[in-house]
Amino acid sequence: MTERGGARRAVLGALLAALAGTGAAAGDPALGSPTVTRLWRAGPDGPAPACTGAYVRDAGAVWLVTVRHCTEHGVWHAGRDAPEHRLTVRDPAGARPPRHGDLVRLGELAAGPAPAGHAALAPSARAPRAGTVWVHGFPYGVEHVTAARVLGDSAARPGLVELRMVVGPQTEAGPGFSGAPVIDQDGRLAGVLAALRADDARALTAFVVPVETLRAALARLAAP
Repeated sequence: MTERGGARRAVLGALLAALAGTGAAAGDPALGSPTVTRLWRAGPDGPAPACTGAYVRDAGAVWLVTVRHCTEHGVWHAGRDAPEHRLTVRDPAGARPPRHGDLVRLGELAAGPAPAGHAALAPSARAPRAGTVWVHGFPYGVEHVTAARVLGDSAARPGLVELRMVVGPQTEAGPGFSGAPVIDQDGRLAGVLAALRADDARALTAFVVPVETLRAALARLAAP
């Protein structure tokens, strides 16, 4: 596979949404990290799971975030095991996408309460360019978490960050991981998985939309 004011809003675009808890111990990938949600696309035979996402809180609002290519066509729903909320997708006016990658899109939950859990955005101005992070929803679905080593800014796709997945030799990524949240060592959202490198035979290297791109899009929405 290549490469969401209020408590009921959801961001869909260069980042993907999910449910989360807070209060993680530093370095613990299982605590304070999002419970990933699925994004479902409506079809003739009913909604089918297609991508991944995570709910995050910024400036008092809860947003659903995902990568743009997951929301370009059709009617979308969010829900872990079955569609629960219909999503209306829109772009933040004037938000700049990375030169190579997904533009953050914003949407609203058409029905239902905001999720009780959420992740906070990483507090730093930029996503980490080194160290270990955790990708939720990779490689086999929402129940899975994979550690990854941050390689730094991508030369192949300026505006994105590259990660090296820490997986076994026989691991193969399943479908629907686009939009998977990338969580730092403090349990904060540091980015969203956009794609895997096509020239990586084992699909160990991933492109990530960094948190600063999402933060800029949310600021556009909050502006009068």
